[in-house]
Amino acid sequence: MEIWATWFDSTTGLHSVFLAKVVATLLIGCFFWLVQRGINQLLSKQVSDPNVRYNWKKGTQYVLSAFGLILIGRVWIEEFHQVLTVLAVVAVAVAISLKEVFMNLTGWGIIVWRNLFVVGDRVQIASTHGDVVGIGIQYLTLMEINDWASNNQSTGRLVKVPNSLVIIHPVANYTKSFPYLWQDLEVLITPNSNWPKAKEILQAIGEKHTAHLAEEARHSLDQVRDEVIIFRELTPVVYMSVKQLKPSGIRLGLRYLCAPRNRRTSETQLWKDILEELGQCEDVELIFD
Repeated sequence: MEIWATWFDSTTGLHSVFLAKVVATLLIGCFFWLVQRGINQLLSKQVSDPNVRYNWKKGTQYVLSAFGLILIGRVWIEEFHQVLTVLAVVAVAVAISLKEVFMNLTGWGIIVWRNLFVVGDRVQIASTHGDVVGIGIQYLTLMEINDWASNNQSTGRLVKVPNSLVIIHPVANYTKSFPYLWQDLEVLITPNSNWPKAKEILQAIGEKHTAHLAEEARHSLDQVRDEVIIFRELTPVVYMSVKQLKPSGIRLGLRYLCAPRNRRTSETQLWKDILEELGQCEDVELIFD
């Protein structure tokens, strides 16, 4: 081996150690390129969502590149353990000064890995509600709802939310797994009103507008695999209670399913029929607070 190394040095003018490092660098580069290629092919087969697939490809590319640079540095730099010690100290200082950046990056990893939500989902993170229109490494972009706009209507503002909030705050997803919400509509009538008749009218109106959603909701529950969601009833139902504080009366509550983005529309349709039907009843008197 020494004879070969001496011959190579005298013939090419290059040190054999230098050639060995070049070869090692090429082998490391080829190895990580093959690993990345294999991961990309696996993701293309296993992950159907293009946004999730893209995020995973970029994330693995960053991680593999970092490992590759460390190994190549080990090949070229003498006393590499001393260099690593210095780099570790620098990394700790950087991590402290850039804590928010790393928290956001960790939050992004949780969003992608746990599939908390995807673009198009309606979510609540901390006190911010909105539709997800972008998922970045540092920030989420939401089309804001609520605030001054009532009944889950869009305000028209785009809100940037740090990814770190998904680590320290609950995340509510309006549309994942079970794409319906339970909505309550309350009607207050006088104590002397014919409440059985009013209750029957509300039940009929609720079934007219929302009963068809029960079958769709049941089908959605059958498709759920990751969570256990149990509802005894999926059809609309009317509950009754008594309000004793003034203005006192009988409270009828219609509970029904609706799509998250149709809350205002469904409420408008129901109130229109309720006012028309009960307005024709001489023995039912509505109370408006």
